[in-house]
Amino acid sequence: MAKRQTKKVIHFGAKELPIAPLLSDEFQYIWQTDMLEPPVKDQPLFKLSAFNRYYQDALFLIDASSPWVDLPEVLTALPANQILCDQDVKLSAECEQILALKGTHRFDFGNPALLAKQINADFFGRPNGSRLLTEDFTIAPSFPGEVRQFGRVHHEIKFSLDNQWHLAVYPGYAQFVPANTQVTVSVEYERLDDNTHIKVVVNQFDIQSGDLVQSQEQVDGDLKQGIQVAGGNRGHNMQLLVFVSGAGTIRLGSFHIRRLRGSFGEIMLNSWRLRNLETVNADLGVYFDAGDLKPPLNVYFGGWHTAENFEGNRMMQGLNAPFLLFTDLRLDGGAFYLGSSGFEQQVVATIKETLARLHFKPSDLILSGLSMGTFAAMYYGAQLAPSGIVVGKPLVNLGNIAVGSKLTRPEGFDTSLDMLLLFEGNLNRVKEMNKRFWRVFKTGDFSHTTFVFAYMLNDDYDPDAFPDVRRFLKEADPTARILSKGLVGRHNDDTPGIVNWFLMQYHHLLQQQFARHFD
Repeated sequence: MAKRQTKKVIHFGAKELPIAPLLSDEFQYIWQTDMLEPPVKDQPLFKLSAFNRYYQDALFLIDASSPWVDLPEVLTALPANQILCDQDVKLSAECEQILALKGTHRFDFGNPALLAKQINADFFGRPNGSRLLTEDFTIAPSFPGEVRQFGRVHHEIKFSLDNQWHLAVYPGYAQFVPANTQVTVSVEYERLDDNTHIKVVVNQFDIQSGDLVQSQEQVDGDLKQGIQVAGGNRGHNMQLLVFVSGAGTIRLGSFHIRRLRGSFGEIMLNSWRLRNLETVNADLGVYFDAGDLKPPLNVYFGGWHTAENFEGNRMMQGLNAPFLLFTDLRLDGGAFYLGSSGFEQQVVATIKETLARLHFKPSDLILSGLSMGTFAAMYYGAQLAPSGIVVGKPLVNLGNIAVGSKLTRPEGFDTSLDMLLLFEGNLNRVKEMNKRFWRVFKTGDFSHTTFVFAYMLNDDYDPDAFPDVRRFLKEADPTARILSKGLVGRHNDDTPGIVNWFLMQYHHLLQQQFARHFD
């Protein structure tokens, strides 16, 4: 039997493609001529007319001889963003539209060597990325300027120098780039004065000899594109150095190191970034899965996490409906999806544009999230009037969360303090931070919205979140539809219990309002 951990490349067609020996050990090419024959023994492609989730991570190759070229129901069932279609295949308008929504990649199957090369390089499985925070940086001993650290938000580097480059800061340890992989180094920075300049140098060293293999550098605006680094045949150690010149102030935030997918996505296949945010060139990640192309569009805002990836993909896939994932890649684990008005408009516009692509009504929408993601689900829900808002462990009073890090949960969630610095510039502006949510939420039209809350009775982050939201909703509309369940414990004491009730009520909402069925 094929190994489950390998990523399967499944091809139903009349002629085998000669790519099996060209693929890396991460992939397994499976060629079939009979659609009814299981690609893997005892694992049919469809079970009870539904797609078999055993193959949810597989890649599917489609050429002109594939048996499902003109079968819209099969194309719709295949996993989004994992379909590779020969560029010469002619499809009906309906099937073309399905493949477009499914994020299909077009390739020249007549060049199997290039096809295999691109699969190896860009279609790997689990996303791989990390970030270097402000606390990971060392100030160069000889640097003549002034460097101040603002939590994990940024370093503020002030200097009055000549036009020569001066080493300012650098990470205290090297980063490893594995063999046969490419990563991109993204830098959060902001030049507060036109007379300041910043240069980032990336040096690569052979892991065995220690010899310098390659050196790259980018200056000022070019840094927004990131620096691409290849690990070579054996892997490299990577050294990052930050130089400055001129006079004035530069803000330097985190460094993000992510494995590249070429032109096929930023973190996951076909995912993208919302950029040019308030936080020194930081970003959000967005991922779309068209599901079965039927309403509603489910939007999930990921919770606080330090890895450079998306949360909730498996959970949303299980709903079988179209969904959007958002992940906040700022600070050490996210910044609650807040930002400048321009940034927040990008979030709203992304959701509206996806509804339009699917030809859904504005109300064919459910927003959801857990913990940090609950803030965004309710905050943006107030601007979108969805059919439902489903949240677990709600957090809304961000200023109060920061106050709690002194006595309620010492050192338990320092990101809340970074949020005050980031958005208010002062740790004393607690009330102003709280108002960021309520100023928007109180303008929402929730007359056709069902709220679902799973919350902790002894929440040590924001104990007033659920009572405050419920009180407002009942005062604004006594007939407001609210489903809720409280579990005993602090914020992180029973996450499995929260998730179970969250999903059960999510299913109930989809059944009642959109006639969907679950086993």
